[in-house]
Amino acid sequence: MYKFDAAPGDEEMRFKLHVTFKSKPAGPTNPESEVEIYAVNSNVFVQLPEDFEGNIEIHDLMGRMILSGKGVANSLNEFPINNGNGIFIVKAIDKDEVYSEKVYIK
Repeated sequence: MYKFDAAPGDEEMRFKLHVTFKSKPAGPTNPESEVEIYAVNSNVFVQLPEDFEGNIEIHDLMGRMILSGKGVANSLNEFPINNGNGIFIVKAIDKDEVYSEKVYIK
């Protein structure tokens, strides 16, 4: 969360935004249970918390499952994607929660 104060007459162009393809879930998160999903080149990375006991699934935009496997808790899991470039949906499916992100593969 970022808090700032503004007043009439403040410089409108005082912020410089930096946008990256690595994203975090919107809303409040619990750092101990946070899952991070992102892509670099043709690899998908999934950072899992230590209490994760689920699977990772990667789907194309047609809904076809490209990859499925057990996630290793408290670790950065790497999955190479050999199905060409495009947008893929990555799901980390834990006990009673599903974390998902869209990633772009070059």
